[in-house]
Amino acid sequence: MYAGYFRFVGAIVVTASDGVEALQAVRDHHPDAVLLDLAMPRMTGLELLETLRRDPRHRDLPLVALTGQVGEGQQELALGAGADLYLTKPCLPHVAFNFIVQLLRGQSGPGRTPQKPV
Repeated sequence: MYAGYFRFVGAIVVTASDGVEALQAVRDHHPDAVLLDLAMPRMTGLELLETLRRDPRHRDLPLVALTGQVGEGQQELALGAGADLYLTKPCLPHVAFNFIVQLLRGQSGPGRTPQKPV
């Protein structure tokens, strides 16, 4: 649903079915931003966040956790692992996209929109 909306508004989208694929996609495609779920197989979203933040090439990459995990302390865990933003499901795709745009604008000036979220 999110990938479809992002494509509809003109973003180039790369998807991954698990955390290991997502990590490889980030390394291969150098996205402008990453939208990830905390509940992923093979490598959790928290592990992916921590792995990306340890890598100097990805320290400033906007990372958005979008998840149904809303238990106590989940937001703090995600932000502590490196997420720039924690969104909970249900979250409409245009809302997630707008948050990513705001992160990118804060990073590199007005008018920048994501081209390659993963």
